[in-house]
Amino acid sequence: MIRLREKDIEKLSIILQLPQYTIEKMAAMNLINDSLAVDMLMVYDWKKLKNTKKYTVKQILQAIMDEYQVSKTKVQAAVYGKRKRTYSCQQCGKRITKSESTRNSGICDACVSKSIEL
Repeated sequence: MIRLREKDIEKLSIILQLPQYTIEKMAAMNLINDSLAVDMLMVYDWKKLKNTKKYTVKQILQAIMDEYQVSKTKVQAAVYGKRKRTYSCQQCGKRITKSESTRNSGICDACVSKSIEL
């Protein structure tokens, strides 16, 4: 499990342009998705190091892997990958799959079944 460190919170305050104490309070109340926050930090570090033009992609990748104790795949997904789109039922708000959303015009199977008259 990924937990935010003090220096991560400092970087997040820069990225999000929020005071550090606000980020600390949010982290203490578990209002921050640590995994997504670390993804943001990795992208921030990647761009910062890449812009210096001092290091190779391989060196930057290894440095970020070491810093955040994550796999190569996790770093690459954060830097190059796109997040999956999430779908929610328009009636009850439950998270549904893309196929279910497409099939039922944005409504979950449970809500569709409630509308069926027998």
